Amino acid sequence: MLRHVSSMEKHPHSIQLIMIFIVDCAISLQCYAFRATGGEINHQLNKTLDNKNLREVITKLERSDFPVGRWADLRLRLHITQPKLDTVKDDNPQNAKECLQCCLILWLQQDYDVDEYGKPTLEKLVTTAVKEMGLRAVADKIGKIDMISEPE
Repeated sequence: MLRHVSSMEKHPHSIQLIMIFIVDCAISLQCYAFRATGGEINHQLNKTLDNKNLREVITKLERSDFPVGRWADLRLRLHITQPKLDTVKDDNPQNAKECLQCCLILWLQQDYDVDEYGKPTLEKLVTTAVKEMGLRAVADKIGKIDMISEPE
Protein backbone atom coordinates (compact mmCIF):
# COMPACT_ATOMS: atom_id res chain seq x y z
CA MET A 1 0.00 0.00 0.00
CA LEU A 2 1.34 3.37 -0.97
CA ARG A 3 1.17 6.22 1.41
CA HIS A 4 1.25 9.86 0.32
CA VAL A 5 3.85 11.79 2.28
CA SER A 6 3.22 15.51 2.50
CA SER A 7 6.01 18.00 2.21
CA MET A 8 5.43 18.96 5.87
CA GLU A 9 6.11 15.42 6.97
CA LYS A 10 9.32 15.40 4.95
CA HIS A 11 10.41 18.68 6.49
CA PRO A 12 9.12 18.94 10.09
CA HIS A 13 11.30 21.99 10.70
CA SER A 14 9.28 23.87 8.10
CA ILE A 15 6.31 23.92 10.45
CA GLN A 16 8.47 25.46 13.16
CA LEU A 17 9.80 28.10 10.77
CA ILE A 18 6.30 28.97 9.62
CA MET A 19 5.10 29.25 13.23
CA ILE A 20 8.05 31.48 14.13
CA PHE A 21 7.29 33.66 11.11
CA ILE A 22 3.62 33.99 12.14
CA VAL A 23 4.55 34.92 15.71
CA ASP A 24 7.09 37.47 14.47
CA CYS A 25 4.46 39.03 12.21
CA ALA A 26 1.97 39.21 15.07
CA ILE A 27 4.52 40.89 17.33
CA SER A 28 5.42 43.37 14.59
CA LEU A 29 1.76 44.24 14.10
CA GLN A 30 1.30 44.78 17.84
CA CYS A 31 4.34 47.06 17.96
CA TYR A 32 3.07 49.00 14.96
CA ALA A 33 -0.38 49.35 16.51
CA PHE A 34 1.17 50.55 19.79
CA ARG A 35 3.24 53.19 18.00
CA ALA A 36 0.27 54.24 15.90
CA THR A 37 -1.95 54.58 18.96
CA GLY A 38 0.68 56.64 20.78
CA GLY A 39 0.98 58.91 17.79
CA GLU A 40 -2.78 59.32 17.69
CA ILE A 41 -2.87 60.21 21.38
CA ASN A 42 -0.11 62.81 20.87
CA HIS A 43 -2.02 64.21 17.90
CA GLN A 44 -5.17 64.50 20.04
CA LEU A 45 -3.28 66.22 22.84
CA ASN A 46 -1.85 68.82 20.44
CA LYS A 47 -5.02 69.41 18.40
CA THR A 48 -6.30 72.99 18.67
CA LEU A 49 -9.56 73.03 20.56
CA ASP A 50 -12.58 75.30 20.22
CA ASN A 51 -16.12 75.59 21.60
CA LYS A 52 -17.14 72.37 19.87
CA ASN A 53 -14.75 70.57 22.23
CA LEU A 54 -16.25 71.96 25.44
CA ARG A 55 -18.08 68.76 26.36
CA GLU A 56 -14.96 66.72 25.64
CA VAL A 57 -12.80 68.89 27.87
CA ILE A 58 -15.34 68.92 30.71
CA THR A 59 -15.76 65.14 30.47
CA LYS A 60 -11.98 64.64 30.60
CA LEU A 61 -11.73 66.84 33.68
CA GLU A 62 -14.64 65.04 35.38
CA ARG A 63 -13.27 61.57 34.60
CA SER A 64 -9.87 62.66 35.85
CA ASP A 65 -11.25 63.78 39.22
CA PHE A 66 -10.33 67.42 38.68
CA PRO A 67 -11.37 69.35 41.82
CA VAL A 68 -14.06 71.69 40.48
CA GLY A 69 -13.53 74.04 43.42
CA ARG A 70 -10.10 74.92 42.00
CA TRP A 71 -11.59 76.57 38.92
CA ALA A 72 -10.17 80.01 39.81
CA ASP A 73 -6.65 78.57 40.06
CA LEU A 74 -7.14 76.90 36.67
CA ARG A 75 -8.34 80.24 35.31
CA LEU A 76 -5.02 81.80 36.30
CA ARG A 77 -3.08 79.03 34.54
CA LEU A 78 -5.20 79.47 31.41
CA HIS A 79 -4.44 83.22 31.47
CA ILE A 80 -8.06 84.37 31.79
CA THR A 81 -7.91 87.95 33.09
CA GLN A 82 -9.17 89.17 36.47
CA PRO A 83 -12.04 91.27 35.03
CA LYS A 84 -13.30 88.18 33.19
CA LEU A 85 -12.95 86.17 36.41
CA ASP A 86 -15.04 88.76 38.25
CA THR A 87 -17.74 88.51 35.59
CA VAL A 88 -17.74 84.71 35.85
CA LYS A 89 -18.04 84.87 39.66
CA ASP A 90 -20.80 87.47 39.51
CA ASP A 91 -22.77 85.45 36.95
CA ASN A 92 -22.40 82.16 38.87
CA PRO A 93 -22.23 82.81 42.62
CA GLN A 94 -21.76 79.64 44.64
CA ASN A 95 -21.66 77.41 41.55
CA ALA A 96 -18.11 76.14 41.03
CA LYS A 97 -19.08 73.82 38.17
CA GLU A 98 -20.65 76.68 36.19
CA CYS A 99 -17.61 78.88 36.92
CA LEU A 100 -15.29 76.16 35.64
CA GLN A 101 -17.41 75.77 32.51
CA CYS A 102 -17.39 79.53 31.88
CA CYS A 103 -13.61 79.66 32.25
CA LEU A 104 -13.23 76.79 29.80
CA ILE A 105 -15.53 78.55 27.33
CA LEU A 106 -13.40 81.71 27.54
CA TRP A 107 -10.27 79.62 27.03
CA LEU A 108 -11.71 77.68 24.09
CA GLN A 109 -12.90 80.96 22.52
CA GLN A 110 -9.28 82.13 22.83
CA ASP A 111 -10.39 85.05 24.98
CA TYR A 112 -6.86 85.63 26.31
CA ASP A 113 -3.48 86.60 24.81
CA VAL A 114 -3.23 83.74 22.28
CA ASP A 115 -0.12 85.21 20.65
CA GLU A 116 1.77 84.98 23.92
CA TYR A 117 0.30 81.77 25.39
CA GLY A 118 -0.68 79.75 22.33
CA LYS A 119 -3.92 78.17 21.22
CA PRO A 120 -5.94 75.90 23.52
CA THR A 121 -4.96 72.22 23.38
CA LEU A 122 -5.29 69.33 25.77
CA GLU A 123 -1.50 69.35 26.09
CA LYS A 124 -1.64 72.94 27.37
CA LEU A 125 -4.47 72.07 29.72
CA VAL A 126 -2.48 69.12 31.10
CA THR A 127 1.02 70.59 31.30
CA THR A 128 0.54 74.31 31.68
CA ALA A 129 -2.55 74.31 33.79
CA VAL A 130 -3.18 71.13 35.74
CA LYS A 131 0.45 70.10 36.41
CA GLU A 132 1.33 73.63 37.51
CA MET A 133 -1.52 73.37 39.99
CA GLY A 134 0.23 70.35 41.53
CA LEU A 135 -2.40 67.92 40.27
CA ARG A 136 -0.08 65.43 38.58
CA ALA A 137 -2.44 62.45 39.07
CA VAL A 138 -5.26 64.38 37.41
CA ALA A 139 -2.95 65.40 34.57
CA ASP A 140 -1.86 61.79 34.04
CA LYS A 141 -5.49 60.65 33.91
CA ILE A 142 -6.40 63.35 31.39
CA GLY A 143 -3.63 62.15 29.08
CA LYS A 144 -4.90 58.57 29.25
CA ILE A 145 -8.60 59.21 28.57
CA ASP A 146 -9.61 58.89 24.92
CA MET A 147 -11.23 61.85 23.28
CA ILE A 148 -14.97 61.54 22.92
CA SER A 149 -16.29 62.06 19.43
CA GLU A 150 -18.87 64.77 19.18
CA PRO A 151 -21.95 63.80 17.19
CA GLU A 152 -22.02 65.62 13.87
